[in-house]
Amino acid sequence: MAQFSTYVRAGHVFAGAMLAAVSVVQPASAEIIRVGDMLRGIEISQNQCSQTSQAVWVSMHGHNFCIRYYLSTAGGVSGKPIVFLQGDQFGTMDIKTKNFNPPADTKDTDTDNLLKFADNFSKAAKAPGIYLARIGVDGSSGHHRLRRTVLELHTINAALDLIGQRHGYDGFHLVGQSGGSGLIGGLLALRSDIACAVPGAGLLSLLRQARATGDPAKNYFDPMDAAGLISANKSARIIVVTDPQDQVVGVQHQVAFVNAMRREGRAIEQYFVQSIDEKHHGVLVYAGRAIVMCAQGAPSTGIATDLDILVKKRMAAAALARGAAAPAPAQIPRQHANAPIASPAPAPLPNAGTTIAADQPLPSVSLPRTEWPKLPRRPGPEVLYR
Repeated sequence: MAQFSTYVRAGHVFAGAMLAAVSVVQPASAEIIRVGDMLRGIEISQNQCSQTSQAVWVSMHGHNFCIRYYLSTAGGVSGKPIVFLQGDQFGTMDIKTKNFNPPADTKDTDTDNLLKFADNFSKAAKAPGIYLARIGVDGSSGHHRLRRTVLELHTINAALDLIGQRHGYDGFHLVGQSGGSGLIGGLLALRSDIACAVPGAGLLSLLRQARATGDPAKNYFDPMDAAGLISANKSARIIVVTDPQDQVVGVQHQVAFVNAMRREGRAIEQYFVQSIDEKHHGVLVYAGRAIVMCAQGAPSTGIATDLDILVKKRMAAAALARGAAAPAPAQIPRQHANAPIASPAPAPLPNAGTTIAADQPLPSVSLPRTEWPKLPRRPGPEVLYR
């Protein structure tokens, strides 16, 4: 906890120092971000960054970064923007060489697809949407080996400060997938302007001591270390989205966080869903629906109902694609009476859910269908370093 607390203040000090240093830029045209460039690490000077549309320059803990973001106002210009943080990329990092070795068919990133993500959030929420690129990927400078470190957390925090001042935002809604969700967990301890936070399939608790690097800024952060700070921050509505069969980030990493918040007396919602990918890890469709509904003020009962409907639709569509019969609707066992309606966990998980009875009639909340663009295939996303 001491390490996390020490760096909490630093994150805001560096952000504040940079607020006046970045000029306003206009939306970017489509670019192709090469895999090879991202694997080597991307270098961008402050002058280049100032000439790059939708980018901010951040100096943090002795390092400089040009952080790209892709902003859409296709659905509306007013209100708090929905900010999406993507998961880790390029698979597991070799702990000795500090390099990644993705398959040869790993595709480059087309920034048009990143903007489409922002478009979809903007249109669904009728507010601005932002795809915020993490260090070393999707156009931001630096090396992705810094993923999930204190340095990345504080850099993203500073970038949000700069983006907020540039565009006049008084706060944000945050949604993430996997590694991006871990960042949301850390940001909840640093920011008081988060209205809705929806971490999906996130590493919200390491459940073990992280390996020290010799540089505190490059150590991994653990949101659980900041449980007291997060519980004291009452501004955010926190909604955790979990597939209990996740083979990449196990359910225990999210349940431990949820239970820690409840022990601190902090209100938190958790919804169990069913992914259709082989490793049951991709929950963005569900997290995306939840963040839009949260931004629109939907009650937990409405979110639970809508996610339940979405689970059944996706499971039926996946079965149809395989030429199989649609699965029977999932039944919530009585021991899961406290679990949300959006599909139960396969085994009892104490205290893991909102207080919604399984047989309680729930109102339906409808939203326009959202088609998420396909991003380049990234092998073996967020796993703990070995």
